[in-house]
Amino acid sequence: MKPILVQKFGGTSLGSPDRVFSLISIVKHAVKKYQLILVVSAISGKSKAEGSTNLLLRAAKNAVEGLSYEKELASLRDQHLYVIDQVIGSNDSKITEIIDVELNSLKEFLVAIAKIGEVSNKSLDKIISLGEKLSSLVISRILEINGLNAISCDLSEVLNEEEIDTIELREVDRLYSRCTNEFKNKISNLIDNKNYTDVIPVVTGFFGRLPNGILEVIGRGYSDLTAALVAKSFSSSRVKELQIWKEVDGVFTADPRKVANAKVLDFLSPVEAAELTFFGSEVIHPYTMEQVTSVGIPIRVLNSLKPDDLGTLIKDSSNVKLGQPTAVTAKSGVTVLSVTSNRMYDAKGFLMKLFSILDEFDLVVDLVSTSEITVSCTVNDPLKLKMALGKLETLGKVEIREGRAILALVGEGLQKQTFSASYMLKALSAGSIPVEMITQATTQMSISCVIEESLIPRALNIVHDALFTSSS
Repeated sequence: MKPILVQKFGGTSLGSPDRVFSLISIVKHAVKKYQLILVVSAISGKSKAEGSTNLLLRAAKNAVEGLSYEKELASLRDQHLYVIDQVIGSNDSKITEIIDVELNSLKEFLVAIAKIGEVSNKSLDKIISLGEKLSSLVISRILEINGLNAISCDLSEVLNEEEIDTIELREVDRLYSRCTNEFKNKISNLIDNKNYTDVIPVVTGFFGRLPNGILEVIGRGYSDLTAALVAKSFSSSRVKELQIWKEVDGVFTADPRKVANAKVLDFLSPVEAAELTFFGSEVIHPYTMEQVTSVGIPIRVLNSLKPDDLGTLIKDSSNVKLGQPTAVTAKSGVTVLSVTSNRMYDAKGFLMKLFSILDEFDLVVDLVSTSEITVSCTVNDPLKLKMALGKLETLGKVEIREGRAILALVGEGLQKQTFSASYMLKALSAGSIPVEMITQATTQMSISCVIEESLIPRALNIVHDALFTSSS
């Protein structure tokens, strides 16, 4: 029995002919050694605004508002048929007919939504699920034409409506457990079926309608999570690794769009990857890592146009240099809130009251710096913060500073070394970049500071030069 290799292809790895040609080559090479399971996102367009998911969301919005959605449906059809035409060299009547059937079904659904004048979260999930379904149908057909036994596998209805309604948001572990069981049952029926030979399931990255909607519960990048749950559904002894094929070479020491000499990391621990994601790096969906690395399945991030490169391997800490900085990253769009107590409360009561107000207005706090009478913290939404201002002012003097960003140095066991923090701060000081807050995670994973958002590009380069380039 061949070991399983789960390969997830993002929308940009599917949206252009050269990427799809590369996908075919990658699959043909891997299928010689592995039992492949492909997980596909919705096909991306030339821009994010023209990607399948955004077109579907816009069509739903137009339907609710009584506007035409024909342009969006036509764009969806054209994008998928263009990829087919460019890759196989002609129109394919079989897949064209399937696409038209799916789009006509969607059109009927949008007509109903237009009459009602509103769209529920479940209905919106049903609409956006078509992006991954079309992608799965197109890619499986292209692989079939190229001599591979690929079969589209739709996971959008593996959980029944009644079961979904009983799952509360705080029960995500139960949700994931149910998903892995159902995924394994459905996919095993294909790969372990003696009636099929070398079958390659092409699985939809959308895995089912959720309470409050998949975008609200999971967020964009949910197909990464689907791939992780698919890999986890089989034993770690059977799964070689989960590969995430993207448009970048792997995970870098800094954002290569902002730091020209950023380098690809060969290895990254799961906690480092999670920390980088938290502070703004577009690595992979954070839920993905905890699902597979917790059961011993490594993740590899690769570039679909450079299939011979090794990318970045995310696994346990055995290959990570503890105490060494791994990467520097930044999270923009941050607002700093400082509250100085009017001494109506003791320290304990002041903190409790402050954070209960922030919770009441659904404000997410990233970093906190405290003294006995003053608390400074970063929050995610300046509009919600202004709504909470009246209640916050009952606690004392309030100061709000918008247009800030968090600059974070990430590395496992950073507290074991003192030079990282000092080098980082010295570099920022030498570059005349003022620091407003400094925090160090008790997890020993990061050292963070708050600076003006406009200074981020220069700050990233300064810190990267001080801690990575000069030591390479």
